[in-house]
Amino acid sequence: MKSYKDALSGNWLYHAPSIQEGRDASDKEKMQMRRRNVLAGRTVFGLEGAAYDQATAEREYGPLITERRISPYEQAYIFERATCVVWTEGYRAGDIYRIIPRGDEAQGMPVSYERFEAAILQALEEIEELNQQQQELIKAKDYPGVKALSPLIDQKTADLLVDIHRFYDGGQQWRGLEAAELFDEDLGKYETFLQEVEEEGIKRWLGKKSTQLGLKHVSFMTSSGGEMRALNKYYYGKESTSDNYHESEQDPIVLRHGTYSHALTNIIQMGGLASRDSYGYFDIKKRFGGEGGSSFSYTPKNVSFWRENEARAQIAGGYGSQQGFEYPMMFGISKRNLDQVRLAKGTMQNEEVTSLFVSLKTITHVFVPSFKVEEVQEIFLQHGWKHIKVAPLGRA
Repeated sequence: MKSYKDALSGNWLYHAPSIQEGRDASDKEKMQMRRRNVLAGRTVFGLEGAAYDQATAEREYGPLITERRISPYEQAYIFERATCVVWTEGYRAGDIYRIIPRGDEAQGMPVSYERFEAAILQALEEIEELNQQQQELIKAKDYPGVKALSPLIDQKTADLLVDIHRFYDGGQQWRGLEAAELFDEDLGKYETFLQEVEEEGIKRWLGKKSTQLGLKHVSFMTSSGGEMRALNKYYYGKESTSDNYHESEQDPIVLRHGTYSHALTNIIQMGGLASRDSYGYFDIKKRFGGEGGSSFSYTPKNVSFWRENEARAQIAGGYGSQQGFEYPMMFGISKRNLDQVRLAKGTMQNEEVTSLFVSLKTITHVFVPSFKVEEVQEIFLQHGWKHIKVAPLGRA
């Protein structure tokens, strides 16, 4: 029987170019004043940051083809020559967050949904078969056999998760589902798939498919070592991030803040890293990060950072809960900007906190997966934050 990878070879993806302090009213007034100061003097290119107006956009980018919600925070308006992504909540709801020009990429889905789902189901059946073999070995008390089979099951499960991420992200030589979501008129059944993954996550979606197939030995409830290694390799370019450091004698990173990519939309809207209370002042529901008052954060009024060795800062992103197809990010503040942040001791070792908000003017570095560097750098440039250096997470 062909593997699921073989089943999706050929038309798995189209080959195409990539596309390019406190909680009272006085604190709210302080926050609003700080935001006005942060945004003053920015350079905005094109329509980015302007209020969305269909007539204006059609004059610039041709007729409107369709529109769709692409995240809890963003609505995409797809025009003939570009897509306008608009904020859907917060004090800038209705303003344009991004303009994404349409490239020469092929139209249509990377592969039919039926073929995509069939390949996923085949992979799940292969994992189920291996798990059944392992159960038989356990009954036979063949523990060396059980030990030998476990890494194969682990790796096959991890590979499936990474392949689904890769299918969504695409790359410089192929077109992924993300591009289809931003540019295609009709997503068909992929629309439901994307909504379910956004709400439940990939692993719960896979678990639901396993249940529908009647598979009893496939579980995605916990994260395995193989899964972590595979995702690290995908995002960081290496299986372990323990030796992943940024070193600079001239401008070392001293503070780092990890999050996931869904946060970027509202970080741009706010003009900086903000606490949960700060988001609440501007009618934004914070769905990410660790400053929500949980046992792993300080308080809802603070933004947390991790203090680094001034010679070597560990490049680690993704603090909080990952949603859908998010990727990890790390925001860094170098030694030259350290005096711009008023810090207090946090609750965890090496944790330091600051009240309410840290402006993007203070951020010096942002680290993202290598395949997102160009895109994220462009987003900062479009909104006037040209001083921020975007680099790959895997850079040592």
